[in-house]
Amino acid sequence: MISRILPVLALVALEMAVSGQVVQPTPAPQPRFEDTLSKSVLRITSQAVGIDGVLNGTGFVVQVPETRLEGNQVIVYLVTNRHVAKAIAPDASGRNVQHQITKMDAVVNLKAAVNGTNAKTISLPPMGPFQWHFPIDDTVDLAVIPFVMRDDYDAVQISVAAFFTSDLWAKYRIGPGDKVLTCGYFLHYAGAHRFQPIIREGSLAMVPDDVMEVTQPPKSGPRRM
Repeated sequence: MISRILPVLALVALEMAVSGQVVQPTPAPQPRFEDTLSKSVLRITSQAVGIDGVLNGTGFVVQVPETRLEGNQVIVYLVTNRHVAKAIAPDASGRNVQHQITKMDAVVNLKAAVNGTNAKTISLPPMGPFQWHFPIDDTVDLAVIPFVMRDDYDAVQISVAAFFTSDLWAKYRIGPGDKVLTCGYFLHYAGAHRFQPIIREGSLAMVPDDVMEVTQPPKSGPRRM
C-alpha cells in the first residue's frame, strides 16, 4: 500500500512545482505557553530557627532591560513573596512572625541530568552572593533578588514587556470571568528527578472598584490591591 502512495505524492509535488506553487516546509511546532510558564517557576526551600522541617515556596524568573549597559543587555531577577524570603510563618501563638533563616535554596531544573537528577540547588541568603530587595510599602508581599541564568538550566525568564499594564487591561477588556492560569508547587510531590511545577486554571472572580484593606495594615493608610 505504501509503495502505491509514494509515487502519487511525488506526482502531486511535481505538479505544484511546475504550476509555480512553492512547496513550503512544515513549520517547527511552537512551544506550548504552559510549558514556557512552568519553566519560569523555581522552587524555594528554607530552614529557619523555631520551625521544624522545611519551608517551601515558589518564585519566577524575569528579565529587566538595563539601559545603563551597552548592547541591550538585561538583568535577571528571581521574584517571590516577602513572606517566603523572610520566612514569615505562624509562631506558637498563631501570629505571623519573621523567623531567622539558617539555609535557603532555589531549585532549578537542568537540561541534562547530573548524577541521576535534573534538579540543582542554588544558595540564596544568608549563604548566597546576593541579597533580597523588598518594596518600601510593607503591605506588598513581594521580594526580588538578582539571579544568574546558565546555559545548562532548563529554565526560561519572562520579559517584563509581557506584563499586563493598565493600557493592556483596557485594550483587551479584562474583566470577571476571564480565564487565568497559575503555576506553583504541589506540597506533597515536588518530583522524583526534577522539580515539577503544577498548572491550574481558574477565572478572574472580581475586579475591585475601590481601595481594599489588606491583612497587614500599612503605615500610612490603605493600599490599592
